[in-house]
Amino acid sequence: MAPDLRVFVVSADRELAAYVADSPGLKLVGATTDRTLARAALTALMADVYVLDWRVLDIPQDLSAVDPATFAAAVIVAKDTPPIPGWERSGGHRRLFPEPYDPLEIVAWAQWLSQTQHEYRRQQPAQNPPAADAAPESDMPTRRLQGGDPDAPGRLTRLRELRAGGWPVGTRSAASADSRATSRVLAVCSPKGGVGKTTIAANLAVALAVLGQDVLLADLDLSSSDIGVHFDLDGGPTLLDLLPKLEALDRPRLDRELPRHISGVRVLRGPARPDLAQYVTTEDVIRLLDWSRKHFSWVVVDTAPDAAQDVLYQVIERADVTLVVSSLDAASLHRTRMFLSLLRQLSLPVNGDLRLVVNRATAGSPVSVGGVQGYLGLAPAAVLPEDVRSCENAVFDGQPLVWRGKPAALVDPIRRMAADLCGHAAPETQRARWALWSSLQRRLRG
Repeated sequence: MAPDLRVFVVSADRELAAYVADSPGLKLVGATTDRTLARAALTALMADVYVLDWRVLDIPQDLSAVDPATFAAAVIVAKDTPPIPGWERSGGHRRLFPEPYDPLEIVAWAQWLSQTQHEYRRQQPAQNPPAADAAPESDMPTRRLQGGDPDAPGRLTRLRELRAGGWPVGTRSAASADSRATSRVLAVCSPKGGVGKTTIAANLAVALAVLGQDVLLADLDLSSSDIGVHFDLDGGPTLLDLLPKLEALDRPRLDRELPRHISGVRVLRGPARPDLAQYVTTEDVIRLLDWSRKHFSWVVVDTAPDAAQDVLYQVIERADVTLVVSSLDAASLHRTRMFLSLLRQLSLPVNGDLRLVVNRATAGSPVSVGGVQGYLGLAPAAVLPEDVRSCENAVFDGQPLVWRGKPAALVDPIRRMAADLCGHAAPETQRARWALWSSLQRRLRG
């Protein structure tokens, strides 16, 4: 495993230091806005990478006393890009970021440098230390300039190949094929937002865990990741934190990394902010699903309510069960009908296990539950009545309805779905499980 890259930030941008501190693969060893302290840190060579801001330092003057041949890697944030003798962009360990810059791109470059230098050192004989210019600049992630960058597609392709470990889109690894018999992926989908898809995914995950399953709940609604709210989880690692070290995680370390709900569900939150969704690629999703099969008996995936996203179809292609959620309003039914038609045209899901859940059903709906099958061409596997207040209270408390055990009109259909997914045909076995769960709940409540 690559050691963390030590980073010293000399910048008036406090947000930049916070991003470095929170990023996997990087270790913030210091941050300052004082020029004197910054110069002392430069001459001491106490870090692997320095982020140098022109608003704090006089870049040409302060760097003139430092030998660039022996200096560590550097990111220079400049008002413009003046020539600095010995500090030109001539190698993989120097970058100039003219303003305005994106702090996340600086973090991404530092993470790339950490991984690249680690791979280089691992491939070299022990007696030959790696040169600082080991990586050519043409392979580095670069800024997205407003005028466009003709080399950007090639760089992006190379970066994705490195991140995906050589697994192209649309293929499965041998590991995922071997583990399919003992693990299952459940994709919870909807072509329309606001129908309760995330609520159902969270409650199904808890219901499966109560039945003795080892469950991972993964939030792949990348632009609107809020699965943590359902479990009162505001902190902990996100998908972006785990992706760089995914393959190195064994089960003991995984148990330490991922937050665990009291029901036993492991929760993997999506990106912390909508703008970070762009850093998760379809290749990353494939890696995540293949990796998850090795460690969990069930992987419940909450997907984005966007039928135009390639990530959605990558998840459905690899899912063992695809659950489509719809309400009974006209817009939701119309979009669900088009979505189901598109899935049929694409021959998805591959194994044909496609199920429909009607959520927020009301007696006054213009379309009856009985008429849904005729309209959508698929009979509902479960029908959940509308109870907005109970759902909102559960989210505010950070405890899914199934764990609260009420109301029965919502909880019982979800329990039955979970039992059916697990193949529990014996009612006595199911009742015994839920009796045990109820007993545990009473003990917890005192």
